[in-house]
Amino acid sequence: MNPLTFLSQFGKMKEEAKAMESKLTSLRVQGESGGGVVKITLNGKLELIDIKLDSIVVDNRDIPMLETLIKSAFIDASNKCKDSITNELKSSNLSAFESLLNKP
Repeated sequence: MNPLTFLSQFGKMKEEAKAMESKLTSLRVQGESGGGVVKITLNGKLELIDIKLDSIVVDNRDIPMLETLIKSAFIDASNKCKDSITNELKSSNLSAFESLLNKP
């Protein structure tokens, strides 16, 4: 393969990856349980965007606190998962992919 062709293709792939990242960031998917009494919204990067609890399952006064606690627990678990994956990648030959996990 011609090195110039390879570099050109690499540049295109980099542009496509940026476009895909932008699409994933703006994507919104909602999951629910209990017939809709608990709803969460994630973006395409699997980041928690929102959580809603119906007052049927908890006292109205507790909803904001519980939503915040659940978001915090999700973010904590997500960060720990990313750290574990990063550590695994560092100890393997795939360390080039580590930067993909560390992008906000």
